[in-house]
Amino acid sequence: VNEAKLQDALDTESASLFNTVIVSAGYPSMKDEIVYLIESIKPTIIAHKEHFNSLRPNQLAKKKGIDFDYDYLPSAQSPSYPSGHAAQSHYIALKLSEVFPRLKENFFDLAEMISQSRLDRGVHFPSDILAGKKLGEAVYNMMAVPMKEDKKRKPRKKGQHKNSPSHSD
Repeated sequence: VNEAKLQDALDTESASLFNTVIVSAGYPSMKDEIVYLIESIKPTIIAHKEHFNSLRPNQLAKKKGIDFDYDYLPSAQSPSYPSGHAAQSHYIALKLSEVFPRLKENFFDLAEMISQSRLDRGVHFPSDILAGKKLGEAVYNMMAVPMKEDKKRKPRKKGQHKNSPSHSD
């Protein structure tokens, strides 16, 4: 459980928090790059949320007639599964760890705090968090795959067979 005084920042200031880790270690600010990373993964998160269209804990509790204590958060108005905060924070931790390997533990500690804050505030189920982490890792792994060496395309000569090894069609 995170301290109450950190909850709002963990919800809305993840870019600044990751940047603080970097700047506190003596490196220049990377906030613009972090914001870019957050924005770059959003379409994938939204597609998954819309696909699964899962109720949030408070919505399910209301449907079942159960009293449920949670925090209303503007950031928690989309479907619950997977957690976007968990996906983004783990994706960012992985990406920043490439650039700042000695800060890897700090990045992942922060990603865990961001993920935990969603449980603390009652806006996610544990399964949402786990799926968000896995989604962030999957996006990272897809983006981390090195591209094949670019080879110049050799056009086929007139009359040359399609399967000939001396062209790239």
